[in-house]
Amino acid sequence: MDGISRRGFYGVLASTLAWSAIGKVWGTANRQTSVALLMSGVITDGGWSQLAYDGLKRLKSQFGFKTAYAENISLAQMDQVARGYSDDGFDLILGHGLEFTSTLLEVAPDFLQRSNFRQRFEDKGAYSAYLKSIPTWFITAQQLALRGCATIQRS
Repeated sequence: MDGISRRGFYGVLASTLAWSAIGKVWGTANRQTSVALLMSGVITDGGWSQLAYDGLKRLKSQFGFKTAYAENISLAQMDQVARGYSDDGFDLILGHGLEFTSTLLEVAPDFLQRSNFRQRFEDKGAYSAYLKSIPTWFITAQQLALRGCATIQRS
């Protein structure tokens, strides 16, 4: 799939994580937030993958997240591994590197349909009624920001 920038994709992922964590503050977090990390490298590389793994460990130790990781994933395995974590009900699946972008964009629509993302988005205590009125979409349009600017310019 194409049509969404890397920055946009990671922005959506970060927002999803933030909104799922906010339930612990504003609402009645029904269950532990879960995060899976996918890496093409190994956690002992002393660099890129190890930094991501250290961040994942911090999510677990400081915030109580349920975490899992898969390392040394080949291009041929990416789809299967990502779908496996999706099937296991993980709230957020992070592909650590650009090589995961296509796979995660292909898995995302299925993941969102099977997940309880919408329920967790709305389950924010006093804010629930307001949040229920906010629609959510999975957007894959190319150059969405430019289209929005053009629309504003025309109006």
